[in-house]
Amino acid sequence: MRICAGYLILGIMLLQFSATSAAMAEGRMYIPKKDPPVKFQLCRLYKVERDATSTSCRYRPQKAGDDVVVSTEDPRTDCQREFYCKIK
Repeated sequence: MRICAGYLILGIMLLQFSATSAAMAEGRMYIPKKDPPVKFQLCRLYKVERDATSTSCRYRPQKAGDDVVVSTEDPRTDCQREFYCKIK
């Protein structure tokens, strides 16, 4: 019985000392890098292709680059004249 009480007291003392010790590590926050801003340019309509099931609107960007194609499944859709598209 005495040995069991001794272990109990020793355990309580170790718990007390471990709970009051100061941490020796330095904490740091992770700060993510910001994504580059998305840039847009003006794309203007230059060609409309219609068939029985869809409409394809082709836009040419203001600066040199690949054409932008917007397709719909409705052959009666009207294409908007211009919009701002992303610069690749």
